[in-house]
Amino acid sequence: LAKMAHDLQIYSGGLLILGLGAGWYQSEFESYGIPFPSTPERIARLEESLTIIRELVNGQRVNHRGKYYSCDLEFHPKPSSKLWVVVGARSRRTVELAARLADEWNFFATSIQDYLKLKRVFDSQRKQREVKISMMGPFIISEDKSSLSLKVAEFAQRRGLGGDTETLIQKLRERGITVGTPEDAVEQLKGWVELGVHGFMFQFINTSDTGALSSLVGTLKRKV
Repeated sequence: LAKMAHDLQIYSGGLLILGLGAGWYQSEFESYGIPFPSTPERIARLEESLTIIRELVNGQRVNHRGKYYSCDLEFHPKPSSKLWVVVGARSRRTVELAARLADEWNFFATSIQDYLKLKRVFDSQRKQREVKISMMGPFIISEDKSSLSLKVAEFAQRRGLGGDTETLIQKLRERGITVGTPEDAVEQLKGWVELGVHGFMFQFINTSDTGALSSLVGTLKRKV
């Protein structure tokens, strides 16, 4: 993986963003015939692999003898630019790894309270390193209240959620999901920015809903 990332970094002219995580979706592992270890083991594997990959793609020679991975090598030619490494993390241990070894910590939609708890861990571990924070998650944005209600109801049905529209909107927002009119969405995103989030990755789940994409683009043009 480190070698592929290194080569793509060179061939793309420094455009590669490498995302890493401990893995969580068991059926994906099973579909590829890959063993699905326990959570502690997956996190331990991530720490070892991230340590190796980070140094190799930075152009350093790595001599590592670990429990899961070992190597003694360096890559040539050296990349002319830094490779950006993003680590997806929502547990204390993985957030610590992101703070120490990544360029960006990405977390999936979560409540503000849980985010702030993890951010305290993140800030305590990153020391003086410059590490950005980004948030990933779905969105429900619509130009008017009636179409918004329909989209919220469809989303809730897929997720097995119940309740009236206003209650659902409140619950979804509390989970960190962007919901509302473009004006509502801008205010929600600004709130996250004020809490230290530098960027957003929006999950576009229903690819046939071009209206949702237009609403998202229009929202972002309002300069969050």
